[in-house]
Amino acid sequence: MRFCEQSFTCLLTGTNWQFKENFRKTAENIDGKIGWEAIMMTYIAMLRGINVGRGKVVKMERLRASFAALGFGEVRTYVHSGNVVFQSERKSELTRTIEAKIQRDFGFIVPVLIKMSKELAQIVRANPLLRV
Repeated sequence: MRFCEQSFTCLLTGTNWQFKENFRKTAENIDGKIGWEAIMMTYIAMLRGINVGRGKVVKMERLRASFAALGFGEVRTYVHSGNVVFQSERKSELTRTIEAKIQRDFGFIVPVLIKMSKELAQIVRANPLLRV
């Protein structure tokens, strides 16, 4: 938990925090500072071109281990698609972090698209082909 001033400057690090939906107010200390903690948000990482043909073959067990090594929680994969569902407190730099980890662990570059679970649900609901 981090206690921060109303201006949202963290007293621990002196950095500014974005208090949106991925943080929640937890407590107030005796100085009137508000405690905030990060909420684990669910994300979907879609890795382009994984396990299609012979080029970029990745075992899902190794892929899950790579994501877990980055500190992500609740890591799971969907069949052999290269799609990974995971939880994280941080949102910034997810794409770059994951792309770099895949390059280190598997030896090739893979474009990664990250969506929050609710963003993906909105995309599915907005699909115009559902009404055809």
